Amino acid sequence: MAQALTYKPSDAAANANLARLYVKQGDPAKAIEAMRQASALEPDSASRSFALAQMEESNYEYYAALHDYSQAAGLDPANLRYGSAYQALKQRIATAAPSEDK
Repeated sequence: MAQALTYKPSDAAANANLARLYVKQGDPAKAIEAMRQASALEPDSASRSFALAQMEESNYEYYAALHDYSQAAGLDPANLRYGSAYQALKQRIATAAPSEDK
């Protein structure tokens, strides 16, 4: 898969497939890097933004995930899964944030 990208690095689908392969291999940093590349190559793809957000959330990159969930929801507002994931993470971040009124 990585060799395929040597010949055609601007292939969003190949980058997305490589990202999934890295997830299966247990390398979240490389998976996120590959999915970011896929998302950058297809900035209007809600599914790529959503997949990237899921990877970022799994890797504790919550603010990056929040951004990409928001982007996915904005690109495809009819997909309730995107909006729900965004709202759920937003709520988790809000409830986990330390209180300043101590």
